[in-house]
Amino acid sequence: IVAGGVLMLAYGLLYFTVNRHLRDIGKDRVSLNEERFKSITEIFGGFKEVKVGGFEKLYIKRFEKPSKHFARVDSSASVIGNLPRYFLEMIAFGGLLLVILLLLSREVDLDGVLPVIALFAFAGYRLMPALQQFYLYSTALRYAGPAVDDLYMDLIPSKSKSESSIQKPPVSFEKGIKLKEVSFRYQNSPKSALDKVNIEIKKNSIVGLVGPTGSGKTTMVDLLLQLLKPDFGIFLIDDISVEELDKLSWQKKIGYVPQSIFLSDDTIKANIALGCPEDEIDCKQLENAAKIANIHDFIVKELPYGYEHKVGERGVKLSGGQRQRIGIARALYHRPQLLIFDEATSALDNLTEKTVMESIQKLGEEMTIIMIAHRLSTVKLCDQIYFFQHGKITDQGTYDQLSKNSQTFKEMTLKDK
Repeated sequence: IVAGGVLMLAYGLLYFTVNRHLRDIGKDRVSLNEERFKSITEIFGGFKEVKVGGFEKLYIKRFEKPSKHFARVDSSASVIGNLPRYFLEMIAFGGLLLVILLLLSREVDLDGVLPVIALFAFAGYRLMPALQQFYLYSTALRYAGPAVDDLYMDLIPSKSKSESSIQKPPVSFEKGIKLKEVSFRYQNSPKSALDKVNIEIKKNSIVGLVGPTGSGKTTMVDLLLQLLKPDFGIFLIDDISVEELDKLSWQKKIGYVPQSIFLSDDTIKANIALGCPEDEIDCKQLENAAKIANIHDFIVKELPYGYEHKVGERGVKLSGGQRQRIGIARALYHRPQLLIFDEATSALDNLTEKTVMESIQKLGEEMTIIMIAHRLSTVKLCDQIYFFQHGKITDQGTYDQLSKNSQTFKEMTLKDK
C-alpha cells in the first residue's frame, strides 16, 4: 500500500505538472499539421506549375519549417510520456540501495531488514509498469485532445442537422422550383453575390444560367444544391419551403457535374458508379450513361481493359475532356430528377460538345436540366435562359429573344462565335 501510494502520488503530481504543457503542444500539433497538409495539397494540386516555374525549393522550405517544429513537438510529447518511468526507477531503486548502504555503514543486522526491503522493491517493480501505462495513455490523450476537439466541432453540428432533417417529409418534386427575392452575401464580402433574384424552373424543362464571370451563377447553383442558405428570400420546391423538407432527400434527386471532375484512383466503372458497391453496379445503366456522355466507344475500343481500366490518381491517365465526360456519365448513372451542369462541357471540343448536348436535350423530356455556360452555343436549345449581371437577373427569355433584346448578351454571342 505504501509503495503503491508513493508511486501514484509521484505520477499524479507529474501529470498535473505537465498537463497544461501537453495541452499547449497539442494545439501546436494541430496548427502545424494544417500547415504541412496545406503545403502538400498546393504542391500536388499545381505540380505542373511548380515544376515549370521551378518553385520546388520554395515549397520544400514552406513544408520543412512546420515539419521540423512538428517533429520537435511530437518528440517532446513522447519524452514526457516515457521519461518518468526511468526517472522514478532511478529514484526508487537508487533509494533502496542507499538505505542498504546506510544500514551497512551502521553495522545493522540485515537478516531481518532485507526481506522487508525486498518486499518493497518487488511491490514497486510490479506496480510501476501498470502505473506507467496509465500515465502514458493519460498524457497521450491530453496531447491528442485539441485534435479531437477540432474533429468534434466539425462533426457534431452536421450530425445534429442530419438528425433534425429526419423528422421532415421527403421531397417529391412534381411541379418545379421557385426562388423568390433570394439574396446572399459571402462573409466579409462588401457586395451581395445574389441580390433579390427571382427564378422559376418547371419540371422537365431545360434552363440556362449565363453571364460574365462573378455574376452569381455558381452561387445560385450552390443554393439549389443546398450547400448554401439564402440570407433573405424563399426557396420553394413544389410550392413548399425547402426549410420544411428533408434536405438529404432533395440532394439525392440531383445529379451535379462540376467543371473540375473528381476521379478516384480506381477503374472507370467504379468512378462512373461512384458510391455504389461493386456487386450492386448496374452494368446496363452504366453503359447507357456512358453512351449519352459520348465516352462509351472510347472506353470499349481504345482502353485495353475497357470499363475495368484504372484512371490513375485524380484521373491522370485521361485527358480533361475524357474526365468531364466520365463526370457527366456519373451524374446520369444515378438517374437524377434534376441535372445540373456547372460549365461541365468547357473542356470538350465543339463536335463532342454538340453530340453530348444533343443527347442531353433528349433527356429534357424525363428530367429537369440546369446549365451554367460561358460558351453560349451550349444554351441555344434551352427553354428559358436567365442572364446574370452583378448578382442580379437583368434579362430572361429564349436564346433568340435575348439575342434581340439584350445588348450584353448579343456582344457575348458575337465573342463566342
